Amino acid sequence: MQAVILAAGRGTRIQPLSASAPKPMLPAGDRPIAAHVADAVRTAAPHVDSDFAVLNGDNLYDPTDVATLFERGPSVAAVHRPDPSSYGVLSTDGGCVTDSREKPDDPESTLVNAGA
Repeated sequence: MQAVILAAGRGTRIQPLSASAPKPMLPAGDRPIAAHVADAVRTAAPHVDSDFAVLNGDNLYDPTDVATLFERGPSVAAVHRPDPSSYGVLSTDGGCVTDSREKPDDPESTLVNAGA
């Protein structure tokens, strides 16, 4: 399995912590968050029947949850947020994602990308 760990953004919701380092490089325990993401992907990889995975580099993941998500085929982890305007908002049709808009001014739904 190949994995892309996304590492972008200004970290505005976690200021002042992100003033000195990008979100994925902030420490979580003894290592940067991105290192924990890479470990979760490595641990899950033998259990994943997929060629490709994309995860946010500023989230912490349980390896079992990563494996479950990707065993189900093309998937997007998503959650509902009361105010989705600060997130990547997903549009769906029949359970399939049809569009993704990053931090829209007028979100079409409350369903947001949860990072995997």
